[in-house]
Amino acid sequence: MFQNLSPNSMSIFPALAVQSAVSALCMLPLAVLDGRLAPHMTAQFATVVLWFVIISTAVGYGLYWFCRRENAASEVAILIYLTPVITAAWAYVVFGEPTAMKATLGYFEA
Repeated sequence: MFQNLSPNSMSIFPALAVQSAVSALCMLPLAVLDGRLAPHMTAQFATVVLWFVIISTAVGYGLYWFCRRENAASEVAILIYLTPVITAAWAYVVFGEPTAMKATLGYFEA
């Protein structure tokens, strides 16, 4: 029914590489200004970096790019709008973090 606007768009892995490179270049000046360009290399730091690289970048952005390429824009928008709800549910399940009533009502604003 709906056609993607750019059917010959870049494949997922180059798109992720560009996204990661641009993000790194945008964050580099902030790290330099903060004075924390070189992190303290610990096992905890390595775990966090791996978590963000594998889960956030590869799965998060990868899923977004895949959905954007394979589905209509309206379907991708639905997934984007569900992100806060899923994040709140995940925070409750994993960390026991309750959601405030104001935040819950905010999920349903149009």
